[in-house]
Amino acid sequence: MRIPTQGLLLMFLGAVLLRLAASDAYLRYVVPWMKWPLLASGILLILMALGPLFREERHSPDHVEHADDDHVHDGHGHGVPRVAWLLALPGVIAFVISPPELGSYLAERRANDLVTVSAPTSVTTLGGDGPVDLALEEMLYLAQSGEPALEGQPVVMTGFVSWGAGDDWYVTRMQIGCCAADAMAYRVLVNGAERPPRDQWVEVTGVHVTGTGVEPPYEVELDATEVVEIDAPRQTYE
Repeated sequence: MRIPTQGLLLMFLGAVLLRLAASDAYLRYVVPWMKWPLLASGILLILMALGPLFREERHSPDHVEHADDDHVHDGHGHGVPRVAWLLALPGVIAFVISPPELGSYLAERRANDLVTVSAPTSVTTLGGDGPVDLALEEMLYLAQSGEPALEGQPVVMTGFVSWGAGDDWYVTRMQIGCCAADAMAYRVLVNGAERPPRDQWVEVTGVHVTGTGVEPPYEVELDATEVVEIDAPRQTYE
């Protein structure tokens, strides 16, 4: 790989980062606040590429011949090893394949994980006759802590559908701390409603089944009163 090619590779990788950060595509891989580091990294890579692209190498004929001979015999010379082309692979995948968000495939394979939820930064106040919108993280926390106010309280939760044994199904969200590599599945078993297709996004209204989720395996259940199929939100992870 010659020096100008190195510059093109750096520029390509920088363009990939800028494209991901400028659209919602980056949300498939990292949390929202990572947009600005991605933009900064993309700009830095493009600036770094300008050096190799516009740099003029001046060598004598003897030096060029010697460098070419070294390259042929021992794999060393100007530039970097060919294996550096592997750096372009993630960018090509992002442009061509565009992997989808994490969904039911991963959630169902982590169905046996014991998921315990710490107190969220903020918890929605329960009360009133109408349904209360709850994130799945909040629902799991309230159920696992045995919150008395949850009893009989209508709630609304949004997530995608993952399947369980038999006709069981769950309203599910993937939670990530930093990036998709550390994702875990937050799931609530839905009772009393026909099972939708896998990965279909739904808005589920119902009432917590008292006592579920308090002890291992911490499976929280919801008696559904309404299930509405919806489009996927902009941010699919909690």
